[in-house]
Amino acid sequence: MSKLKEDSIGEIIMLENCSRKVLATSLVLVMCLAGATIMYSDDSDADGTFTITDTTGKIFEYSSASDKVVAFGYSATLTVAQSGQVAKLYAVDKYGKEALTDYGYTFSGVDVATCSSSNADSIYTQLVQAKEAGAISLDDTIILTTYSANIQPGGLRDRLETAGFTHVLFYGTMVDYDAVVDCVRGICLACGGTDLGIPMENTKNTVIQRLTENGNPKTDAIFIWYTPSSGWGYGNTGSISVALMNQAGANNIAYNSDSAAAVVYDKSTIQTLLGLCKDAVIFLDSGYIRSYGGSVESFVDEVMGGDYGDHKIVVVERTWNNYDAEAADGLWAMASVLHSDLFDGEVTVYTGGKNDSDNSLLIYGCIVAAIIIVGVVALIFVRSRH
Repeated sequence: MSKLKEDSIGEIIMLENCSRKVLATSLVLVMCLAGATIMYSDDSDADGTFTITDTTGKIFEYSSASDKVVAFGYSATLTVAQSGQVAKLYAVDKYGKEALTDYGYTFSGVDVATCSSSNADSIYTQLVQAKEAGAISLDDTIILTTYSANIQPGGLRDRLETAGFTHVLFYGTMVDYDAVVDCVRGICLACGGTDLGIPMENTKNTVIQRLTENGNPKTDAIFIWYTPSSGWGYGNTGSISVALMNQAGANNIAYNSDSAAAVVYDKSTIQTLLGLCKDAVIFLDSGYIRSYGGSVESFVDEVMGGDYGDHKIVVVERTWNNYDAEAADGLWAMASVLHSDLFDGEVTVYTGGKNDSDNSLLIYGCIVAAIIIVGVVALIFVRSRH
């Protein structure tokens, strides 16, 4: 089969990312309208108090939802916004601003540096000064994500808590889908937003039920990650993408029970595994394309010797592998590729350098055809009355 040029594949990915974002935002809005009064209350008491447990196991007690939120990271910020509480965002980092821009939200807060060892002092100083100026309170929520140094002894969380802040949440490594749901629900609860965990649970339950009814089939699959410093890696355990794969009915061909590493950087092992499992589905993290200028085609050339073989390749969207409600979209998309006889889904699958889109073009075509048909019928009806 002929291969698409890299720029053509990039254009396809950008167009489909745009349509997915519009669709995802619309779905979230529909869910919010349908259940705007349904709030997460599993840990809530009759007097309105509740607790939230973050991924470190630390329990935070709330007497009410926070008036202001400081959010670090793309998806933590997006979750606050999609829960209906974008106005409560006092400060976000550059990734949070990127999320708000991507999804068309208006942000009236302030900028804060991204989490890193070199930025810890400036973040601490900025938030303490904001508290002293009355812009935020000690009981408002600060959401830290990913950067594990934040929670080391003497790290940013310790320093903020010493300064009196009571709700400094941290969301890091997650090893199963339920942990992602808990994270999303916790963020929604902290800011007083709509519970986005309900549709996430519904998606999971539907996937489980359908797989169970059909004997829990498994399809070989692998998650591929890339960084310029470490090169090509494969998902072992402890990442959201691997959790989604497992929940969607995958047999993770890269899983090694003797290793606790989330990602193992070893291109030769990837090549060996793909050679042994010749039709395994490849889930390629979009960061390789989004951040490092790669493409599906360049991945195939560099790792697979230019030959797709019988492998299907799916680009894992940024919001699938992250702390937001669209992880449910990722779960469904993976299930639809791994078990296409059981699930229908809109996801682009690359085979032989060719974009074999799910059903999205077909669906759009059907919509256009339906509009034309309705117009013709209406015209005939009008003429018949004259």
